[in-house]
Amino acid sequence: MADKKSEKILIIDDNDDFCQFMKLLLETEGFMVFTANNGEDGVRIAYDYLPDCVVLDYLIPYVSGVEIAKKFKSDPVLRNIPVIFLTANDSKDAFIEGIDSGADDYVVKTNDFDIINTRIKAMLRMKKLQDTNVFYMRMLEQDILYAGKLQNAILQHGHTDIPQTRLVEVYKPYTKVSGDYYDVKRLATNESVIIMADVAGHGVAASMLTIFVKSFFDNNAVDKQGRIVTPDEFLTKLNKLFVSEGFDDSFFTSIFYALYNNETGRLLYAKAGHPAPLVYQAKTKKIIELTVKGMLIGVVDTAEYRMEEITLGQNDVVFMFTDGIFEIFGAGDEIFGEERLHRMFQKEMDDGTLLTDVPDIIMNAVRRFSRDNELKDDVTMLFLKRE
Repeated sequence: MADKKSEKILIIDDNDDFCQFMKLLLETEGFMVFTANNGEDGVRIAYDYLPDCVVLDYLIPYVSGVEIAKKFKSDPVLRNIPVIFLTANDSKDAFIEGIDSGADDYVVKTNDFDIINTRIKAMLRMKKLQDTNVFYMRMLEQDILYAGKLQNAILQHGHTDIPQTRLVEVYKPYTKVSGDYYDVKRLATNESVIIMADVAGHGVAASMLTIFVKSFFDNNAVDKQGRIVTPDEFLTKLNKLFVSEGFDDSFFTSIFYALYNNETGRLLYAKAGHPAPLVYQAKTKKIIELTVKGMLIGVVDTAEYRMEEITLGQNDVVFMFTDGIFEIFGAGDEIFGEERLHRMFQKEMDDGTLLTDVPDIIMNAVRRFSRDNELKDDVTMLFLKRE
């Protein structure tokens, strides 16, 4: 027997004698029972008391039972209430129409009350499970919301200005939390360090790992003796710590790390499985990929990282990005891809497009290409122009 008066049943049937008969039987089972003889009253009572289950006559006059069921299932307040059609109509067509309308069960009227009672209890079990799932989903949504706010407060995406250099950035998380992270810091008079990271996966865990990377960046860009750590040294040290922490095997991150001298234009860089940034050379109007080998952070602690060097000339532009901007699928499962991104960047640079306009041009092109007209991953882009 259910806990006394703990669960509410609404019966909607134009036969008041049947309503009162069912009410009496269900009340002996411990349910709180409400009755209505038409759909309009039934919906009103449902709003007032939010029953745990509705028993609905399929052949109720005026407004049909099917229309009432559709009303319940389309209403954001009532849609999670199980609806059982209880009717003398045992035809196949009626059954299909009833279930298609959104009803959760279809029971042919019988003198055996135990059958009806059992079906109601089954619906109530389903409702409890659904309510529990909704409760935890709301808790999870709230946790994700707070995690996103916490992540944004800690990461504080942005940078200090670099002399003789223009910086344009785009940071668009796919959800309220992001697995992308970037930062630009002035470390000395003419030296700045740039980091761009992309943690595998989505959700709170990935966002917390971006905070882990930021914490390491804040404390290890310069060593204890005040020496600026080179990109290869930085990635080697981060990788060893990442592996030693024993994170789940599915958690790893790609990183591009660079040391930039705004006076000389020298750019020292190293990569850990990250997409190769592009350099547009204004003098030759050619694009160079900053390709250098380096395993993803967090795979094995013996990974080795190499450092390369390039000198930027006047008006040269470095384009750094995460894979969310090109791993987009369009019609026919065609991928946007890095080559298409490279061509777009080349064209905009050749055309002399304002650097501040380039991110929007790229984002709009990617959205148009996408089969869903939207992005499916975190997107980070950073443009550095030596002026």
